[in-house]
Formats: sequence, C-alpha cells, structure tokens
Amino acid sequence: EEMGCSDKVLFIHPKQVTQLRKNPDFLSADKYTPGVSLTGEIGMIRLTGMEKYKGGVRIQMLCGFRALADALEKERNVYDISAQLSAKPYEVAAAVEKLKNENLALKQEMTGMKMDILQEKITALPENEQNICFFDKHMDKSNMRYAFNLLVEKCSGLCGCFDGDDENGYRYVMGGRDVDVIAAGKAMNEALDGRGGGSKEMFQGSLKAAREQIEKYFANL
Repeated sequence: EEMGCSDKVLFIHPKQVTQLRKNPDFLSADKYTPGVSLTGEIGMIRLTGMEKYKGGVRIQMLCGFRALADALEKERNVYDISAQLSAKPYEVAAAVEKLKNENLALKQEMTGMKMDILQEKITALPENEQNICFFDKHMDKSNMRYAFNLLVEKCSGLCGCFDGDDENGYRYVMGGRDVDVIAAGKAMNEALDGRGGGSKEMFQGSLKAAREQIEKYFANL
C-alpha cells in the first residue's frame, strides 16, 4: 500500500508458484520487492526482534525492500565501527567490549584519584570550624557523600558539600554534629530556592542559587 500496491501479501508454498503464475490476478511484483516474481511472494525476510507477550512471544520482522534496507544499514554501521576501531568486521563486538573495559578501568582510576584529592584538601582544613560550605571541581555525584563524611569530622556546626555551577544550580549534601539537620535543610531550601530531604544525620537536594549566595548564607549562620 505504501508503494501504491493494494494487493495483499500472502505466504505461499513453493509448489504453488507454478499454479499461481497461471492466475491472471497474480501479476509480476519485481518492481515492488527484490527477488519476487509474484505479488503473492514475500521475498527477503529478516527477523529483527523478539519479546515476551501474554505467555508467548512477539516477533518483529521485515520483508522485501524494508528487509534489504535494514541489512544494508546494519552492515554499514558494522564497517564504520570496524574502521574506527581498526578491527576486522567480524571482530567488532570483541573490540567494543575491550574498549568498554578499558574505559571502565580509566573511570575507576579517575574516581580513586578524585577521592585522594578531596581527602587531601579536606584534611588540610582547620579543625572544629563552626560552619563550612565546601566547593571543589573534583567533587561530583559519585563522591560527594564521601567528601561529606570527611568534612563532618572537621566541623563543629553545619557543613555542606556542593557540586555544580551558577548557571545550572548546585546539588548538595549537608549535615552536622549536634545540629537539627532536618530543620537546617528546610531553612536553607527556603532561603536559596532549593528542594530536597533527608534524615537527622544527612540532608541532600539541589539549589537554584549562585555560589556567592550559598557562601554568604553559611557565613551568616
């Protein structure tokens, strides 16, 4: 129908072809589908996916020109990846797996280095500071709680770790010893356009405020 043909596509047995050729209702379909001589034939078939459905399975398939286009597009992608990774086409899966493992190892190494840098910087802070707000470019979502646990040991009041920038806002983790953390967190959210929640040990969320505003807020506590 998409190609301007209203004929139905039928599954036929090869033994039916001779008989169907004698039927005037079955015309040549070469212009519609590659490798097909009758409109009753489907041509190339590609099974492209399968999923569980109502106690059985649902199979996705393509046929004719759609099947050919799918095969060519996937082949093009394989050869593009092959060229970029300098791997043979039949070895691209192994090459991608190797690259993924190398990338994971680098990320783990970088995470360890960032944690070492944060520990060194927080250790250098004065002992028993009343209130501390800590910003650092090496801090991110993955190590913020680690930095907070180090910082709370240096702080006698309220302390907070902040990750982000003035344009997009800041994620934070805050708390302190001998402090009503929940009340302090709610007050900061109200003052600095924030949202979040937590427990009596730790409060976390995000703020739509500039660094200068956050630092001024902690300075006035």
